[in-house]
Amino acid sequence: MTVIDETNFTTFGTEVSHGRLVLGDRLPELPVRIDVGAVVWCHEGEASVVLNDNRRSFAAGDLLFITPSSLLAEADLARCRVSVVFVSRAELYRTTLHHRAADLLQRLRTVPVTRLSAEGQRIAESYLQLTQILLAAGQRPYSQEVLSMLADSYVYEILNLVVDGMDATRPWSALFVAFIDMAEKGRGHLRNVGDMAQQLCVSPKYLAHVVKENSGMTPTEWLDIFTLQAIVHQLRYTNRPLKEIASDMGFPNTSSFGTYVRHHLGLAPAAYRRQHRAVEVSS
Repeated sequence: MTVIDETNFTTFGTEVSHGRLVLGDRLPELPVRIDVGAVVWCHEGEASVVLNDNRRSFAAGDLLFITPSSLLAEADLARCRVSVVFVSRAELYRTTLHHRAADLLQRLRTVPVTRLSAEGQRIAESYLQLTQILLAAGQRPYSQEVLSMLADSYVYEILNLVVDGMDATRPWSALFVAFIDMAEKGRGHLRNVGDMAQQLCVSPKYLAHVVKENSGMTPTEWLDIFTLQAIVHQLRYTNRPLKEIASDMGFPNTSSFGTYVRHHLGLAPAAYRRQHRAVEVSS
């Protein structure tokens, strides 16, 4: 079974923002386990899928939200023209954290189809067209900065459509928000849950309980996501030596760095770099 996760989702379309958002025009071969966020937009026609053992039907003007840890078993898209947006798991949680809405992702999982108003369709179409125009324009001095800001806006605008329909939201735990904020600011360099718990003035056990209750993931799983994001960026977009990357990321030597990368990415660092090298590379 194909698995789409943080380590490979950028290969399933055109990367709009480095390691954060990817734009495609089709779903991958099924069945597929999707461990990132995905939005399927039906432009015309009608379709149906089997998502997490439930059949969901949608038509022109509808958005189908696929939350992390979902199983897409079947899809009948023969009569539907679609666009697909993949969003990294960390990015999805970051944007929902800004709204402090713990119910949002749960709602997207239980009610995955949202009907766009005429105005919503115009807004979504405008974002899509602008993104395609900018991608086609090629590299310019501030291309990545513009696309990165546009990607953020696109994700927030899509989430607006769901939030507007919610009567009330349950706030995230303040401790969970603080943990994610600390992990995000650490840029992949934080991997000791005990040290983070101490800084947050709680026990590691209580921190693990709160993080799991709010997100369904353990603190270690979250730290791995941020660490892998940073490592993948270094391997794909820079020419930095592996020894330098390992040292910068806090690994004691290149051997332990290689073991970590092979365990999570399935390839040695050098092999991953060769296979997934981005077109645009900086020193």
